[in-house]
Amino acid sequence: MGKYGTFKQEVYKRPYEVHPIWRGIGCLMMIMIPLVSIVGAIVLIDSGQKQGWPFPYELMGYPRLPALAYQIPVISDIARPISSVNNLFAIAVFSVVFMLLGLAVISLVYSFAYKAMGPSRYTPLDAPEVPRGKRYKR
Repeated sequence: MGKYGTFKQEVYKRPYEVHPIWRGIGCLMMIMIPLVSIVGAIVLIDSGQKQGWPFPYELMGYPRLPALAYQIPVISDIARPISSVNNLFAIAVFSVVFMLLGLAVISLVYSFAYKAMGPSRYTPLDAPEVPRGKRYKR
């Protein structure tokens, strides 16, 4: 940098713009995936109980909160609806599992689609592949 020169940092601008429809789809997915997984967990637990599936007993039943949670006015307004949900812990565990499975499937579909329709692996600036010679046999 010269003695009399000034340094002005340019603002970085992306070479591409994200289409707004993709942001909307992402927002919908952030809302829909948890909702669908919670509903799926509720349906799984209800049908599993009717068919006699063995669920861990620690996850089943109504959650018990400490007595202090019902004595503090603000917390008791939150604690009463939470403690009235049957099988809350099982619903939470299975909904997290369904969310992870759903996101894994979406990632796999996206990666296969990107591989099939995405840009080529090499650009014009890449060097050509090195030709392999004949395999040496003695």
